[in-house]
Parts: sequence; structure tokens; C-alpha cells
Amino acid sequence: MVLHRWKFVAVLMVLAVVSSCTGAGTSSPARSATIASHSPTPSMAVAARLTAAPRSCAPSGTLVQHTPPWGALFGYAPAFGAFYARPDASTGSFHVDKNTRRKESGWVVKVLWVLEPQTNEPVTLSGREVGTGRPITFDPSNGPASLRMLLDPSAPGIPSRRQGWSEYPSSLSFPEAGCYTVRASWASGSWERTFGFGK
Repeated sequence: MVLHRWKFVAVLMVLAVVSSCTGAGTSSPARSATIASHSPTPSMAVAARLTAAPRSCAPSGTLVQHTPPWGALFGYAPAFGAFYARPDASTGSFHVDKNTRRKESGWVVKVLWVLEPQTNEPVTLSGREVGTGRPITFDPSNGPASLRMLLDPSAPGIPSRRQGWSEYPSSLSFPEAGCYTVRASWASGSWERTFGFGK
């Protein structure tokens, strides 16, 4: 009789635990998705050490091009980026030094984005690692970190230092060394560039 009583108590405890896991105290899937969608960066692991930039990323076009009055810039009209990293035209990669900071969102490199004069459409930037799809985090000086960055010609990040150009200082965070694609899109067009990133 005592054995049956213990079995009965054990069954009640199991049922209590199961019902507490599936009860009204948990949030619905729709609510969880809504909350997660507001997060600027998804939770993701960042490589503990940054390795060398890959040599086989199949870059799309010239890594940087001479763009007066700036010099060597990444991208195409109307949006360009000046990476604070060493461009390697032979491998199509940007190399950062050993002092590169590691943050929760990734390995950080400064990039000054610019819009050429007479650009009147906002440009949206986004990026990802080609093989895994892991995103680049954009952290503009005039806004919160996000998976996208808006270059709005009516609201530049800082006052222009060069006649007619709009300037947007930022930091980009890469989760690991790898092959990345950055996409710029606006109402009437877009461009996409692939490059390597690492030490």
C-alpha cells in the first residue's frame, strides 16, 4: 500500500512539472517573435580569435577604386565606404591589425560611408557572411546598432567636410574572418560587393 502511495505522489509531481512547462505562464510564439524582432542584433557567437582573411572569396570587381576627392573607396556610386583597414587587391580582402577590438556583436572596423553629391534618395546598407549568412552589424555614429544602416542625404551623420558629399561615420562588426557581401540599395537601384575580412 505504501508503494502505491509513493507511485501516486511521483505521478502527481511529474504532472505538476509538465503542466508548469506548458501552462499559461509561458509566452506565445507570436509574442516571442515580436520581442526578438526588435533586437538590433541576433544572439550569435563571435569567434574568440580573429584569423587571417580568406584568399578565395571571389571578389566582385575591384576591391577599392580611386574616388576624388577621397582617394581609394569601397563600393560604387552613389554610396562608398572608406574602411579603416588595409585593402589587399590581390586577394580582394580587408586586413585589420592585431589591436582590432572584439565586442559582443563581432570584430570591429571603422568605416566612413559617403554619398556623392546630388544623391537625393536614401541608401540602405546590409551585409552577411557568404557561407553562413551570419550578418554584419552596422553601428552608425548617429543611431543605434542594427543589421541595416540608412544613409539619408537629408540627415548626414556629421557635417560635410567635402563640398556636396554626405558623410556617415560608423563601425562594422564581423562575427568572424570570412567572405562577406555588402549590399547598398535605393529606390532606383542597388549594388552588391563581395570581399574577404580578417587579419
